[in-house]
Formats: sequence, C-alpha cells, structure tokens
Amino acid sequence: MKKVSERIYLLDTYALGLAEFVAAYLVVGSEGSALVDIGYASSLPRVFEGLREAGLKPTDINYVVPTHLHLDHAGGTSQFIKNSKKSIILCHPRAVKHFLDPSKLNASVREIYGDLVSFFGLVEPIPLENIRSVQEYERIEIGDTSLRFIYAPGHAPHQIVVYVEEDQALITGDAVSIDCPSFPLRIPTTPPPSYNHLEAIETLMKLSKLKAKIILRPHFGGIAWSPDYFNEEIAY
Repeated sequence: MKKVSERIYLLDTYALGLAEFVAAYLVVGSEGSALVDIGYASSLPRVFEGLREAGLKPTDINYVVPTHLHLDHAGGTSQFIKNSKKSIILCHPRAVKHFLDPSKLNASVREIYGDLVSFFGLVEPIPLENIRSVQEYERIEIGDTSLRFIYAPGHAPHQIVVYVEEDQALITGDAVSIDCPSFPLRIPTTPPPSYNHLEAIETLMKLSKLKAKIILRPHFGGIAWSPDYFNEEIAY
C-alpha cells in the first residue's frame, strides 16, 4: 500500500503473482472509503491484505468502482461483496446486467483462455441491491472527498474513469496505455472485439481538458499531470 496523494493509496494487487502489473486505488474520505478497481478474483487475498495495512476492513468500504468489466479490473467484485454485503458497486449503466448475470462475460473468458481461467477466477452474480449505475459527471461524496464519474468509451463501451476532485487526481482505467516499470515500452490497450479507436481518441481528448495534478493508472502507477502525456497517447 502506497500513498499517492492526500486521500488516495495505490494497492498493488500482485496480479497472477506479478508485482507492479495491476493496481487498485483506495480513496479515503472523512465519512467512508471507495476502492477503484479491484483486480482478479484470484488477487482478492492481496486486496484484503492491503486494506488491513491501511487499517480498514472490507466492511469499511462504501463503494467498489470497477472502471470496466474486464477481469483484471472487476473480477473480484462478487467475492468482495460476499465479504462486505453493505458495499455498493458503482459502474457504467451498460455494466449492470453483466454483474447481475455474468454468464456471457465468463463464457467469453473461457473461450479465450480455456483452462487458464483458474488463474484468474470468474465472476459470480451480484445482488441488485449491491449495484448502482452512475451517470456521466455524477458526483458522489464520502464526507470531505468527492468522486466524479466520467464515461470513457474506446477501450470498452462500459468504461468509466474517476476524478477525485479535492486531490485533483484522475484514476484512468484502461483509457490510457499499459506502462509497467518492468517493461520498456508503452502498450496501447486495444482488446478485440469491443475496442473502438475513434471513441478512444475522443476519450483521451476529453480527459486532457481536465484540471488535474496526478494521473493514476491501473497498469501501472501514478505520474504527474501533463497535457503532453495525452498528446503522446493520441499519437499511439
């Protein structure tokens, strides 16, 4: 667990046993906490360990915010809710039906990865009372801390990013490239079949206009805000 701004911690999920590959972000307000992205289901023990390091239990988490449905971001949601039945999943409206019935999502993963799905873990249905969709630019407050949600299609049609207003921090989901410390190249996130290049560019242009101080990426970590970063992303 690493503090990256006044209210935000980076939690390395050690995805598939790899350090600095998939991050989740813990946002702590004066009246609650939110976990933005949660990693694979198989990473959940590490997520719980990270929460303990921050002095929190799963039941202290008001909101889990999967930026999109892909398993490295949302795979652990159903198991987390089993451990904290009061927590609410906040997601894009198009993601709700897949959290209620993840059969299509799981079938797609099995089709691509076969028996390797055992390394990831699959998503189980989540009760409707634990799911809430968010509207674009909607704000949710956890005491002195505000989360604003921005639709970010391109990588996936059901993607949102989270702007933590008081820290001027943008948690990007996969709207930006993979840029892990252990690998020398920046890799655009362009998964078939839902990737839409024009929407991805429009999202990058929209994000570049925000007033932020820090960019927090799932793959991996925080960098200082710079318009040049988004220009480089668009060039990719």
